[in-house]
Amino acid sequence: MAVKKYDRIDRPSPYGIKWSVDGKRKFKFFKNKSVRDDYYKELLKKERKMGSSLLSLSSEEAATIKQALEIVSNTHDVILACKEYAEKTKRVDISPQGAIDEYLKEKAMLGRDDNYIRAIKNILKRGWNALPVLFDDWKEPVCHKWILELNQDGFAAVTIRTHAKTFNGFCNWCMAKKYIY
Repeated sequence: MAVKKYDRIDRPSPYGIKWSVDGKRKFKFFKNKSVRDDYYKELLKKERKMGSSLLSLSSEEAATIKQALEIVSNTHDVILACKEYAEKTKRVDISPQGAIDEYLKEKAMLGRDDNYIRAIKNILKRGWNALPVLFDDWKEPVCHKWILELNQDGFAAVTIRTHAKTFNGFCNWCMAKKYIY
């Protein structure tokens, strides 16, 4: 149970107390500040008797914390879990050209024809200036700048959309492979 006093001048009974019991919030309002303060002191005494002056936990929350403490008490398991998480989230080092080659090979293995693969290769070549930056540190403005450059070079809107869609697919694939974040 956690107890808090507050004043709400806009109410007919401006002095309030807010507390929670088993995760449920409770409120009580008073017209007189001294009556509110007396009630507040009673709730604090009750809270101290319950021994929960710092925590307001439901039985489910207490059970969850107990399980977490049991896991943490075994430091070997915690270290193994941390190593496993680090391995799962580790970024794979690859050059932009290596990523493009792998992406094109994967597309070819999926049965895409040569014209499609050649088109993707040309699109990614046009975006080559943006790619090294993506592999070093993700910077969204670089991609926008590339799209604007395509527009300034006189490409049709349909072509720009196709380039953006292809580049987006490549970036999503790289994120799934953990080449970029």
